[in-house]
Amino acid sequence: MKQIGISLYASSGLEKNLKMIEKAKEVGATFAFTSLHIPEENYTEIKQEILQMLLACQRAGIKVFVDISKETLEMLEIEHISKLKDFGIGALRFDDGFTPEEIVDCEKDFEIVVNASTFTEKDYQKYHDLGVDFNRWIGCHNYYPKRYTGLSREFVLETNQRLHQYGMQTIGFIPGDEPRGPLYEKLPMVEEHRDQAFLKNLLDAHALQNDIIVISDIDITDDHYKELKDYQQGFVRFKVEIDAEYECFLNMLHHDRFDQSAYLIRSIESRTKVKCKGIQPKNTNTRYKGTLCLSNQKYLRYEGELEIAKRDLPSDPRVNCIGKVCNSECLDLLPSGFGYILEK
Repeated sequence: MKQIGISLYASSGLEKNLKMIEKAKEVGATFAFTSLHIPEENYTEIKQEILQMLLACQRAGIKVFVDISKETLEMLEIEHISKLKDFGIGALRFDDGFTPEEIVDCEKDFEIVVNASTFTEKDYQKYHDLGVDFNRWIGCHNYYPKRYTGLSREFVLETNQRLHQYGMQTIGFIPGDEPRGPLYEKLPMVEEHRDQAFLKNLLDAHALQNDIIVISDIDITDDHYKELKDYQQGFVRFKVEIDAEYECFLNMLHHDRFDQSAYLIRSIESRTKVKCKGIQPKNTNTRYKGTLCLSNQKYLRYEGELEIAKRDLPSDPRVNCIGKVCNSECLDLLPSGFGYILEK
């Protein structure tokens, strides 16, 4: 599992943000993003609310990373950047106006967050020559309110792999369910995520090698908080239709094999925890993507192995089709060795 986080916006109001912090704590979130540099928000008028929000994160054990500008210090009436750590801020992302030397000077007090998408080999060399510890640096991708301006999956994966080679962690955003204004188009990092199911986006952000996955929009539904909590505990839930005689496979924790197949999700537990013997060939049909499959007695030592087809596969007289997964769009993204529960 990756670390997960939420986004907090001053415009949401203190009451809303305090509720978000509590819900985030309950599902195991360890990070929160907030910006102290959004031009359309008047932070001077709500300074005390911001400070209360930051301190609430500190009490909840949630590390805050913030966008800051030179004006941030004036707004909070702080003389030196180092004082920000008194409010539980653990990492800083700097707006234009800070010199490389000023940024490096903050490394002793904070983790340093840079724009992952624009951090080049030249930047790496420049900061390397200044003697920074890249294990305390994080590459954070942006999110994109304007439709069709989000990043490609290929670019994010390639960038994350490069930053990992530098020793840096990476942060990726996925959209939520309560979008922010003024556009209300959700806030994806990857454009494909804008209109996709929440669980698929979560698993895809995992697959794209983001070390920290942050919800970018204001909030998510209770069902999606439940999916976040499941993910933090190492499993996801698949909604299924299944033949009545095989409901014994429901509501138990299965795991895909670490030596993961490109064609099937294979339950490690199915042959050891559910003793199915004498399974007669039945409904040995074409296995379309999402089909629940059970090896019958013709498969000899593999009898009783439960599988889920990740793509369309031909019929096999040794494999019975016993149901289907309803949210099959997530199957290809299940990490190897990850857990899953089948629910009717």
